Amino acid sequence: MKKTVFMFLLAVMFVSFAGAAHASKKGIGLGIVLGNPTGISIKNFMDKNSAVDFMVNWDFYSGGIGAHAQYLIHNYDVFRIKQGRLPFYFGVGGFAGFWNGGMWAGAQVPVGLAYEFAGDPIDIFLEVRPGILLFPGMHPNVSGGLGIRYWFD
Repeated sequence: MKKTVFMFLLAVMFVSFAGAAHASKKGIGLGIVLGNPTGISIKNFMDKNSAVDFMVNWDFYSGGIGAHAQYLIHNYDVFRIKQGRLPFYFGVGGFAGFWNGGMWAGAQVPVGLAYEFAGDPIDIFLEVRPGILLFPGMHPNVSGGLGIRYWFD
């Protein structure tokens, strides 16, 4: 059952990217996130300011594996810098995972900053995701991390 749910989440992730690929601002970004949880991130812009982000991850604290999906809105006007761009972004998302024979799921509100290098297909980002665990019990949850992403055209 756990493998079926996890494979279903991965299939939804890839189908979403296939549908949004034609509207992408930069192509698809693939990167790593170090934090809690740590994982592989895939991001795709749907238009110039909105994106979907998916991460397959492992949680060193609980010993579990999981995934999250987020819808993000980017504001490029908050911070003006001389070289590159520094968008502030926020959004809404959900997460789910498995650990020690159990399962968890919840909702989150990601907030972050991403530095986009001028002329290079790389960005680095810092993200915090306050949220609420909805299953197996309801309580606050905070996750986040520092990441780097390479953009493919």
